[in-house]
Amino acid sequence: MKKKKALELIQSCNNLDEKFSVAYDVLDHSPPISQDKMLMLYAFYKQAVFGDFIETEDTEQDGVSNYIQTFKNNAWSQVKNLTTIEAKEKYIEFTLKVIEEDYKD
Repeated sequence: MKKKKALELIQSCNNLDEKFSVAYDVLDHSPPISQDKMLMLYAFYKQAVFGDFIETEDTEQDGVSNYIQTFKNNAWSQVKNLTTIEAKEKYIEFTLKVIEEDYKD
């Protein structure tokens, strides 16, 4: 998807929930994004959908696959004080930044 079309799709939405959903869909069809940006998007998304990260026994397992999950959980826990609305707004704002920086027309 081209930069202009991606931006127009998100900005044409009428409400926060629709904008959030469209931003998610746009990123699902995006060019490769850096791991740092993906972690931030992951954190905002999880906070918006599930609320604060709560560490459980399952989140403390060892192993290579859990190494990645540890980074994800850490990113999510860093945004734990955001409300659902704030997390959605941050997700949309960050998505627009990613589109501006990483999409090529």
